[in-house]
Amino acid sequence: MDLSKKKNNELLAELKDLTGQERLLVTRVLLYLQEVEKRKLFLEEGYSSLFAFCTEFLLYTPAEAQVRIEAMRLGKEIPEVIEKINEGKVSLSNAAEAQGHFRREEKKRVVPKAEKEEVLESLYDCTTREAEKKLNERYDPEAKVKLSFYASPELLEKLEKCKGLLAHQNYEGDLAKLIEILADKVIKEHDAPVRGAPQAQENKTRYIPKSTQAFVWKRANHQCEYEKNGKRCSSRHALEIDHIVEYAKGGSNKPENLRLLCSAHNKFRNFQQSG
Repeated sequence: MDLSKKKNNELLAELKDLTGQERLLVTRVLLYLQEVEKRKLFLEEGYSSLFAFCTEFLLYTPAEAQVRIEAMRLGKEIPEVIEKINEGKVSLSNAAEAQGHFRREEKKRVVPKAEKEEVLESLYDCTTREAEKKLNERYDPEAKVKLSFYASPELLEKLEKCKGLLAHQNYEGDLAKLIEILADKVIKEHDAPVRGAPQAQENKTRYIPKSTQAFVWKRANHQCEYEKNGKRCSSRHALEIDHIVEYAKGGSNKPENLRLLCSAHNKFRNFQQSG
């Protein structure tokens, strides 16, 4: 596309029109994501979370996915925010930043809808820096030390594995908390080599011997084994051993009847069976 011959006013007018179209598309994406989450389509298609669906299927970067998910969930509670994003009164990033603060604040107390609406109104026409300042002054007034460092690909992979192994204690995957829980120790415990073959066991109890558990984890390579149409779930988050044939229906504790599922797909399997 050659834009060099366009007059300045023509170029700017068309650009402004395009940004309006862009905001409209963004708001439509948020509404579609709401419906995908409502129908649990990301689980049906083999993704452990809406975040994984957005990054792996929709090909958003992690930051782009997180911003859209946060803004979408705020829009579920306060539909007006999507309209304001479309109008350009509130940016997508500011809406997501507000939702992040609300979510953290709600770990301490219930944040009334009226308060959220008031805060959002205060963010109208704010720059990202202005919005961050207002939100921090209201919800995070205490100064915190910010740490930053460059991590090798090997370290990043190690941290991601730790997030999955410790997800039951740290579901949000908070890095500071992850470090506090001694990630190295957890990885060492879960990656301990399997000693001996899985134990044979009569099907009299739900208990799965540790050697069998270790075998299943190693066989799955610490990754969810849910698969559909050749697409295997890539999650290593909150993994659980699941009986393929349910124990209550006579399923055994032998390795061939066991698989590793992320928490989301384990719940989804139960949801399918109950339906």
